[in-house]
Amino acid sequence: KEGSTVNIYSLKDYKFRGKFGREGEGPKEFKHLAEIIPHPDRLQLNSMNKVSFFTKDGRFIKETKIINGYRFYPLENGFVGRRTITNPDDQLRYITVNLFDHNFRNVKELARMKGAGQDAGKPNVLLRTLAHYTYDNKIFIAAKDGLIIDVYDHTGKLLYPVQKEYKKIKITDKDKDNFRNTIKKRNRAFYEAAKDRWVFPDAFPEIYEFLVADGGAYVLTYKKEGNKREFLVFDVKGKFLKSHMIPLEFKNFFSPYPFTVKNQKMFQLIDSE
Repeated sequence: KEGSTVNIYSLKDYKFRGKFGREGEGPKEFKHLAEIIPHPDRLQLNSMNKVSFFTKDGRFIKETKIINGYRFYPLENGFVGRRTITNPDDQLRYITVNLFDHNFRNVKELARMKGAGQDAGKPNVLLRTLAHYTYDNKIFIAAKDGLIIDVYDHTGKLLYPVQKEYKKIKITDKDKDNFRNTIKKRNRAFYEAAKDRWVFPDAFPEIYEFLVADGGAYVLTYKKEGNKREFLVFDVKGKFLKSHMIPLEFKNFFSPYPFTVKNQKMFQLIDSE
C-alpha cells in the first residue's frame, strides 16, 4: 500500500530520486507508517510496534520491535516517546510522555494526560491532546491547559515554558457538523452509535498542533480565515516573535497534511491529483 512506501525527492529541484518500503511486518516493511524522523546520517521511521532505520538513499540498517511505546524522537542519550498506561488507582487510561534509553527501554515519565473517550454516557470531544517534540537535545511537551509548552533538558529536568496569553476560538455549529461528518466517513457504525452522546466544549483548545524546527517553535492554533490558519512563532527560548496566517491544507477535520519549516519557509506534503 502506498501509505507504507517512502518516496525520496531532491530538496534542490524536487525531483523524484527513488523509493523504499512496503506494507507488512517484516524487515523493510511497515504497518501504519506514522513518521519519518531525519537524523544527520540516517532516517528513523516510526510505525506500528517498531522503529526502523534506513540510510538516506533507502538502504535498510536495522529495526527494533516496540512493546509499549510510539512517537519516538531522538535525544543525545536515547529517545522521547509516548506510552499508554492504565492507572491502578482509578482504572483510567492515560497517555504519557517518557524518556527511553537508546534501546527503547522506558526510563522516566515526564508528563501525562487522560486518554479520550473514557467518559461514561456522554463523552467529551475536541479536548486538548498531548503533544511532544525534540529539538537541540531538548524536549518540548504540551500537556497543560492554556498555550503552554514546557521545555526539558535531555535528562528530563524542567527548564522553562514557552507560553502566551491566548483567547480560545469558539466552536461553531459548522465545526460540530464537520466533526460529525469526518467520523461518519471513517466509521459509519461507530458514528451511529455515538452521534447523540457527544458533548462539545464551548471553545477549542489553544494549541491545535506544534513543531520545533529551524530555530523556532511554531504553534498552529484553531484560528482560520478561508484556507489560512494561524501560526504563532516563538524562538526556542520561549520569546514570542510574531503571528502569521498561512495557507494550510487538511486531510480531514482533524488532521492537516504533514508540514515542516526549513530556511524560514513552510513546506507541506499534500496528497493531490
